[in-house]
This record gives sequence, C-alpha cells and structure tokens, in this order.
Amino acid sequence: MSGPDRAFHRAIVNAAGNTVPTESYDTLRSRRQRVAVRALHARPGRLPVIGAEHRALVAAIDRHDTEVALGVLDQHLRPVSEVVSTAVDPTYGVPAPANDRNGR
Repeated sequence: MSGPDRAFHRAIVNAAGNTVPTESYDTLRSRRQRVAVRALHARPGRLPVIGAEHRALVAAIDRHDTEVALGVLDQHLRPVSEVVSTAVDPTYGVPAPANDRNGR
C-alpha cells in the first residue's frame, strides 16, 4: 500500500468526522498492509482497476451520488473479503472431495 493510497483511504474514513473509525483505521495499519499485499499478489492486474475505482469514488462523492459511491465501494472492497477469507480458510472456494459432499 503506497503512501498516496494510504492517504486516500484515511481521508475517506476521516471525512465522516468521527474519530472512532479514524482511530480504528490507524490502529489496523499493519493488518491492512498485509491484506493489500496479499490482494495484489493474488491479482496483480488489479492495480489499474484500483486507481479507476478510487477516481470513480471521488467523482461520486463530488456529485453527492450516494448510490454510485456505495456501489463503487462494494466493488472496491469485494476482493478484500475474498483475500481475507482465503487467508483464514485456505480451502475457501475449493470444492469438497466427492465423498465429503454429503457429510461422509
């Protein structure tokens, strides 16, 4: 996670004007970095997509278009949950062996 990327994310969190999410965001810095590295390692072609999502989010915020902003956020954060799920459960997304599908 680059300095400008960290600053972008922190500005979004901080914009709510509530110090609790900002403090939580700051506290989780090393964890966020590990997830970001894993996400980019898993999907290296995603870097330009991330930049486009950031620009789309800023444009939606500038237009006060909550619906579009939330859609962009959902799209932007979806890969993170997939990476975290994979890190927690290495079998995430791997079909069960045929003999285990019915609990046997």
